[in-house]
Amino acid sequence: MEKFVEMTFIFFIGSLSGWTLELFFRRFVSQKRWVNPGFLNGPYLPLYGFGLLGLYLVCRIDLSRFNLVSTWEVFIKMMIILVLMTLIEYIAGLIFIKGMKIKLWDYSSQWGNVQGIICPLFSLMWGVIGLIYYLFIDPRIVDGVIWLSKNLAFSFVIGVLCGIFLIDVCKSFNIASKIRKVAVKEHAIIAFEKFKVIVQEREKKLAKKVSFFVPFKSSESINDILTDYIKNGKTKFVDLITITEEEADKLSIVGFVCSCLGLNFVSLLICIGGSKSTKNKKLWISGIIISTIEIIVIVVLLFLYGFKLI
Repeated sequence: MEKFVEMTFIFFIGSLSGWTLELFFRRFVSQKRWVNPGFLNGPYLPLYGFGLLGLYLVCRIDLSRFNLVSTWEVFIKMMIILVLMTLIEYIAGLIFIKGMKIKLWDYSSQWGNVQGIICPLFSLMWGVIGLIYYLFIDPRIVDGVIWLSKNLAFSFVIGVLCGIFLIDVCKSFNIASKIRKVAVKEHAIIAFEKFKVIVQEREKKLAKKVSFFVPFKSSESINDILTDYIKNGKTKFVDLITITEEEADKLSIVGFVCSCLGLNFVSLLICIGGSKSTKNKKLWISGIIISTIEIIVIVVLLFLYGFKLI
């Protein structure tokens, strides 16, 4: 039970911190306005919560039995973090796109992106964030967990946060189900961030009041807003992200080349993105096989020899 409370504590630290970072990123970098980031209404982003949990657990991995030079230990953990965070981002994005017909973020303009969900640039950023976390933040999180273990009465507050969070999740998924109905009918994927901005603009016109945390209180129904904008094409908030056959052909070639160059994790993701290609089917299958073999060889070498290099 104590472990569960500790993990929940870390999850909420990550969720709240991530929400704060995304809030200011949208205000001063991407959208130049105050927009409540994420899928939920409250001030938390579960993706960052799971991410921080992953970072915390990776940093707890004991590599001492391999007698690694400290630099190698840091490098190996950074690579694990980079791959782990990229996978978390990809799985989360895919669940919402395939299951809810909602696109929470879009990397389509970035080089080497896979379905607009992940891309090399942001994977590299995850690696940098992992390094910063490992060197500067992890000791503070450990101190927080130790403090919590000595002050378990604080778990009451965590319980309250869990309750609020679960209510928010239920309400948000209720809204998402309405969006999904329209999206399925119109064969579209809804760019969620743009949709929230549209609703805020409508609120300004209709009520002269913008709801920041709950941007779906417009007098018009979600169904009406979605149908109107999809049919009339007044904005570009609807994005079809299904990969075309031509794009899949290109991805399969790039993925195969990357696998031959030893870029195993990157090539594996790119080949999966190009798996719709029938023309280059042998290439993306070969790329997946080569990348998988390379990854297995690396793992085997790690456990057999421990990278005993200076």
